[in-house]
Amino acid sequence: PIQYAITYPRRFPMSGNELDFSKYSSLTFEKPDIQTFSALRLAYEAGRMGGIMPCIFNSADEAAVEMFLSGKFKYLQISEAIEYAMSMAKPVENPTIEQILEADKWARNLVYDMKCRS
Repeated sequence: PIQYAITYPRRFPMSGNELDFSKYSSLTFEKPDIQTFSALRLAYEAGRMGGIMPCIFNSADEAAVEMFLSGKFKYLQISEAIEYAMSMAKPVENPTIEQILEADKWARNLVYDMKCRS
């Protein structure tokens, strides 16, 4: 999925072997560093807030990644754009589908308009 996201819309053959979980006796995980990976902190925050905020997070993230891939944003501006969209959004506790679609469009346009400020 990561390779596909980076190379979208093209698809390249995957080199190397697929991960065979049966070859590993155990896997270990560390607590994520939410200070270094601020978008992860924002994702947790959006989830805790609920309502419309996960939509705002996702839409802003997708628009910011698009801007990054097109060379209009620097990598670190992705999380800045998400945080900005979340800070500007009006909370909606139990959004309707229409409100979700409207929030999606609003957050994307907000991020696209940020290119003038970068």
